[in-house]
Amino acid sequence: MALLEYSFEPLTQSLEPEMQEESVAEEPEIPMAAPKKERQNRKLLEGLPVVEVIIEPQDVDLTKYKQIGEERTRTLEFEPGKLYVKEIVRPKYYAYTLWPGMKNYLKDGRLKIDNNPAENAIRPIALSRKNFLFCGNHEAAENMAVIRSLLASCKASRVNPREWLTDVIVRLPYYTNNKVKDLKELLPNCWKQRNSKEL
Repeated sequence: MALLEYSFEPLTQSLEPEMQEESVAEEPEIPMAAPKKERQNRKLLEGLPVVEVIIEPQDVDLTKYKQIGEERTRTLEFEPGKLYVKEIVRPKYYAYTLWPGMKNYLKDGRLKIDNNPAENAIRPIALSRKNFLFCGNHEAAENMAVIRSLLASCKASRVNPREWLTDVIVRLPYYTNNKVKDLKELLPNCWKQRNSKEL
């Protein structure tokens, strides 16, 4: 019985060139003409006439202001039979008249040089604004707004929220059943005053 022998060498040699061709075809081509087109566009704009338009602030006495710079933007404009570049110039001014009002904080120590306290106060709301969209329903959103307002009142009154909530939850049934008692007494600022008197 004769054994059949197979040679795989020709088969591998025939496949290798095809694989190399495919790998070469898959490589992305890098566009080389883009910088050349940009240079051509710049040369085209340089050869066109330039129409300068200066935009000044209206109804303002510019003698009280000092020009500290300008902003220039260029656009390509087309009219029938005319192609030109429109350059818009926007001067930037600084108001001398604002300086007396800006230095008032030097006269009164209660005035702040900036509004950082206000920015810090609204930062938690600004950071979690997107999270408020996922409250579930409108009623849950209203409840969350009430709770956040009460916690912010605790912070403003320098009251420990945990102590305040623990005490208010215990006292709340007596206030809801008795119409004579005012619920305002349970707010953090009033609660702090009453607790300080009791101590």
